[in-house]
This record gives sequence, structure tokens and C-alpha cells, in this order.
Amino acid sequence: MPPPQGFVNLDKPAGITSRKAGDAVARCFGRKLAAGHAGTLDPAATGVLPVAIGGATRLLEFLAGLDKEYRGTVRLGLATDTDDAQGRPLGEERPVEVSRGEVEAALDSFRGEVMQRPPDFSAIKRGGRAAHKLARGGGKPRLEPRPAVYRELELLRFEPPEVEVRTLVSKGTYIRALARDLGEKLGCGGHLAALRRTRVGGFSIESAVALDDLRALAAGERAGERLLPAREALPGLSCLTAGDELLRSIRRGQRRPLADFAASAETAPAGARCLLLDAAGRALALAEVVDAGDGELLVQPRKRIR
Repeated sequence: MPPPQGFVNLDKPAGITSRKAGDAVARCFGRKLAAGHAGTLDPAATGVLPVAIGGATRLLEFLAGLDKEYRGTVRLGLATDTDDAQGRPLGEERPVEVSRGEVEAALDSFRGEVMQRPPDFSAIKRGGRAAHKLARGGGKPRLEPRPAVYRELELLRFEPPEVEVRTLVSKGTYIRALARDLGEKLGCGGHLAALRRTRVGGFSIESAVALDDLRALAAGERAGERLLPAREALPGLSCLTAGDELLRSIRRGQRRPLADFAASAETAPAGARCLLLDAAGRALALAEVVDAGDGELLVQPRKRIR
């Protein structure tokens, strides 16, 4: 029986790193398997964490740039060195005397593309070392502002000193930095008290599985019920099905005419990256459709998946 391959839409619990969560998912499939995740969540954060299992780890690049949706609780009146509740307070807590309108106006200044300074306690490298390691050692990482995009940003709850926001953001946007910057703009300081990710591309919280529920399924050898095939997890990629003869060519990395596959040229135009599948629908390789120069389209395998 071939090893499991695909993606699990995990609802990550609080108190565990994303890496450990991914390893826990892999163990639910009863054998030693490669595992990887898309979009790291801080240990205290919960919510959508797409976990790739087996050969699907070689497709994580297609999840890296997806937009992400979050619900975050910002506690105003107190800034911390990590910009979240796990950090050391920076000074005394200040009174929060702001109106809902002032918070709305402050949030409006973040909508769209902004220059955002990442938190000092982050995985961004400086001089070959992660910024959070430099910060914990007493250093100052001096991270430069970088572009971030808040495609959507709305105030869900106004109960000072806490406010809750929902936001849809681009890759590389830190909600901790939003909490910090919102507090600074309001003149009272602030930090991220709680964070829940509700969407990563097409992975939504509504279809996510809790780790304990996945473990319960694994106990009955039913964890595979929550394993999403690559062709479903990555709908933006064209899929080409290969018969037995084509499988041998794919394994040798040989080009083959697009017409030999169970798909049309309209489905996979020149330049398209696509998944090559076997008859059972398992992903075999990542490929590219190339123009041979005489009007014929060829399929060139680029990366073996299994």
C-alpha cells in the first residue's frame, strides 16, 4: 500500500509550536512520514495550519504566498517587548480613554498597503541569526519596515481596554505588529492578547480538524478521512493523468506530448505548471507545459513528488 500523501487542514491548538503540531499530525498516519506546514503560527495562536504529509511536502511552495485571514484581540494600554501577551511589559499599564470612532479612524490608516516594522521577536534573519534569538540575547535586531497589505480590516468588538479585529492580509504581515502600531497610534500602547487564524487561501476554519479529533480518528485507523489530495488542496494547478507507459517516462524525467495525457491543451496552456497524477489520483510529479516551437505542447517533469 502506498504511503499517505496529501494535506490536513489542522485547527492548531494553543501551547504548541507549528512544527510540533505538524509532527503530531504525521504520527496520526501510523508510520514515519515527512511533514511540513504552511504559514507558521506562534505557539499561543490557534487556527488554520495546513500540514503537508509525505510527498505533498514538496508542494508547500504553492501555499506560501496565499492570503490569510485572522481574528485578533488587541489589549490597549500596555505594550510588550514581543508585541503579544507572552512578552515583558514595557512600562506601566496606561489608562485607555478612546472612543469607537477613534479606533475605527486609527484602523483606517492601516488598510491597503503599508510599511510595517516586523516584531523584534520574529524569525526574520539578521546576520544569519533569527531576530528573536538576538532579542532574547539582549541585542537589537533593527528590523527595517517592509511592505504589508491589509486587504480587509474591520472592528468586530469594542470593549476597552480590548478590541477585536478581523483582517485579511498578504504574506509576511504580522498581526502582532498591527496590535503594537494601533496602540502607538492611539497613544496608549497595546499588544496582541489572542490570535486565531480562520483562513489560509482555500483552507478555512469551518473545514479544519482539531488535533484531538484527528488522533481519535487515527485510533480507529480513519485518519485518512481528513487527508486532502493535492489536486483538491491546490485547485490553481492543472492536473494531468498519466497511464502506465507515461509513468515510466515521468520517472525518467522525459518530456511527453500534452496530447498523451488525459487533459486538453485548453486545460494546461504553454507555461502552466501542473500536477501529474496516476490513475488513482495520487500526485507523482510537478511539471511544466512547454512549447516545442512547432506548435506542439510538451509536458516536462520538474520535480518528483514520489
